[in-house]
Amino acid sequence: MQMFPLDLYTDCFYENRRDAIEARLQLLHGASLETLANLIADIWTTQEGKAAALVSWGLFSSLQQVQSLVTCLGGMFLSGVFRRLSKDLRHCRGGLPDLVVWSTHSNHFKLVEVKGPNDRLSHKQMIWLSELKKLGAAVEVCHVQAVGAKSKRLS
Repeated sequence: MQMFPLDLYTDCFYENRRDAIEARLQLLHGASLETLANLIADIWTTQEGKAAALVSWGLFSSLQQVQSLVTCLGGMFLSGVFRRLSKDLRHCRGGLPDLVVWSTHSNHFKLVEVKGPNDRLSHKQMIWLSELKKLGAAVEVCHVQAVGAKSKRLS
């Protein structure tokens, strides 16, 4: 069974489907929060569990959790991210931030790239962080340091 279009990772994917992609992106861009929740509910109820490229059903515990995230992100932000991915998935699928943190109460979200000691942002990560900022996202790089047993020698 085919999990994705054969041209998904090629330069012609977007051009082959330009009209359909742009129609869907326009729908997302102007969608109300209720429309976004309904769109994700339709996809969840008809597709959940089916093998598909770029979809990890196990990341969310319920439809309500997905709806919470999607409505918090908003259609304008989602359409911008999906436009970039659909035009050149092969080169821009890497570099997205590690975490999405959101609040259903305040309807705010933040995208976080986590970096360990001696780790730095890659070129792709810098491009994505810049693009996400342009789309209105709060982005942050979180630098973590090792603590505990690994940082101390036991004698």
